[in-house]
Amino acid sequence: MTCHVFNPFDKDINLTTIKGHKLFRDRIKPLEEKYDGSTEKAMYLQTKVINESESRCWAMISQIIVYCKDINILKQPGKLTFDDLMEYVQMVWTDGDINDNDVYQKRICHNMMGMILIESIMPALRQ
Repeated sequence: MTCHVFNPFDKDINLTTIKGHKLFRDRIKPLEEKYDGSTEKAMYLQTKVINESESRCWAMISQIIVYCKDINILKQPGKLTFDDLMEYVQMVWTDGDINDNDVYQKRICHNMMGMILIESIMPALRQ
């Protein structure tokens, strides 16, 4: 996994170790300001999540291929339907060999992205 030079997050996560758990926890810290659902703060949330995804080294999972098109789900919201996204998510969690480290790391990154998003919005907005 390549990210930034000297970035402490630029390494695979091994959840069977204490060091791996610490790295995971550090990479999922929520944004300081929780999103309240207002349209005025939507762009702020998007920008913060994009910045955090790059600094925490899980930006690569936001670039997905749907119907032979590259779509960045963080930078191009609205370019795919909810059903398309759900189909992609299903594929992430069912395709590939969990014993393959690349598959395993990709799933961890998807998990981290979901956790930071959930924890960075007001509880009333969560479903």
